Amino acid sequence: MTDPHGRTTRRRASDQGQGAPDDDDQDLDLVERSLKASGCLELHYQVQACMVDHKDWRKCREPVQAFRECIQAHQNRKSSDPSTHGPISGATQ
Repeated sequence: MTDPHGRTTRRRASDQGQGAPDDDDQDLDLVERSLKASGCLELHYQVQACMVDHKDWRKCREPVQAFRECIQAHQNRKSSDPSTHGPISGATQ
C-alpha cells in the first residue's frame, strides 16, 4: 500500500496470507491504524503533505491545528466512554 507521499508500507509476516483478514487495515502500520480508528488519518496525511511542500511547520499551522483538534476530540470521546476504561483498582465484586 502506498501513502500520499509515495511510501510503501511493509506488511508483517503474520499478515501475509496466514489467516489475516483481507482489509485495508492489514497494510497500515500501528500508528496509521490508531489514527484511522480515531478518525484523524486524513488530517495526519494533510499535515505530512504540507510539511513536504513547505518544509516549515509554521506554514502548516492550519492543518496542524485541525489535526490537534481531531486528536483532542477523540481523546475526549474515549475518556468519556466507560467501555474504554479498565477495571477500577480496589473495586470489590
